[in-house]
Amino acid sequence: IVRASDIYLKGVIIPGTYVGTLALHDCATVAGTTAGNNFLTLGLPALVSPNYVPIDLHLRNGLVYAATGTPLVTIVYN
Repeated sequence: IVRASDIYLKGVIIPGTYVGTLALHDCATVAGTTAGNNFLTLGLPALVSPNYVPIDLHLRNGLVYAATGTPLVTIVYN
């Protein structure tokens, strides 16, 4: 859980190359991570990843992320 209340997501920084997925959900609890709350899934099987993925999205419920594999990211928000 990144935040369990109203949040403005600015973007995601991917500092290197990783294998796996990162899923972001508009919800306040881990139990709320259903397909209906998922708004972005990044598959990271590539050798080269972008440094920054701009998102600029207002989330009413909160932000929960789920990662599989080895992705490490920095989530930028207000």
